[in-house]
Amino acid sequence: MKIKYINPWAGLGESEYFETDVNPREYRGFLIYNRIKTRCWDIVKNGVCVAQRAGDKDNGLNNIIDEIIDGKDSESMEQRARDIIEKYKEANECQTSFTK
Repeated sequence: MKIKYINPWAGLGESEYFETDVNPREYRGFLIYNRIKTRCWDIVKNGVCVAQRAGDKDNGLNNIIDEIIDGKDSESMEQRARDIIEKYKEANECQTSFTK
């Protein structure tokens, strides 16, 4: 089954959504998808991709989520994630609550 979530960085001619058929893993209310096997990891909250990393393993993804939620720069990172979600809230009827 294909999963679709918002690509907030879509440029002209690019899809506004990412699609994948992989099962995500969950961490602290965020979903982590290995969208392009061994190459692209997406961190998704409320149907919106809020961060991406490349590499052959998902090392460090939990740390990114921890930093969004409660790190030293958590307020600015959480606000950026909220801003991304808010931008697409109407399109996807997202909610902006973060799990602490």
